[in-house]
Amino acid sequence: MSFDSDLRRGFSRALVGTSLLAIASCSAVSIVETVRYTLPPVELERATHRIPYVLRISDFEVAPHLETEHLLTQFEDARIVVRSSEAWSAPLGSLVTNSILAGLLESERFRAVVDDHEAARAQLVLRGRVEDFEEWRDGGTRQAAVTVGFVLSGEDRGEILLQKRVEAKVPLQREDGATLVHGLHRALGDAFRIFLSSAEESAGAWSAPDR
Repeated sequence: MSFDSDLRRGFSRALVGTSLLAIASCSAVSIVETVRYTLPPVELERATHRIPYVLRISDFEVAPHLETEHLLTQFEDARIVVRSSEAWSAPLGSLVTNSILAGLLESERFRAVVDDHEAARAQLVLRGRVEDFEEWRDGGTRQAAVTVGFVLSGEDRGEILLQKRVEAKVPLQREDGATLVHGLHRALGDAFRIFLSSAEESAGAWSAPDR
């Protein structure tokens, strides 16, 4: 047997061994898939009578730290951690806008509810800014924390009828994304119901000054 033949066979065995090690190494690495979440309609009581105006839900803005597709955890020291395997199915501002719009449609509280993309004329406009929408950890306490600034105004001239910043928190029993999203949805509903209650108590909040 020649030296060249032995060398070729040895090189082939080494190549096969290296390939098998590479395959085994790749199979040991698990790829974590990102789970995406949406927000269902906020839960509102069905109205006993409709407010006789069209309400426009303008696209909600979000605070800079919420301009990410991922769910977030914020700690008491103001540190924010991205939950990299859990994300929103669309921009958070759009999800909050659609959740509130759909909840109002289901409750039949107004003659009609439209969004910024519909050409229908409205008498009232609701807009807002989401300031917090994340898991909040303070020591051993874990909560779904939501803070929203709501502004209700007339559409034609923009007179502000009611402006209110609302905070709501819901305790969390588990650490998974589904539990967090459920808590955030509940907290958003709590915050919006507080705003609606304030509007009902405020003289003229549901009036239409531009008519």
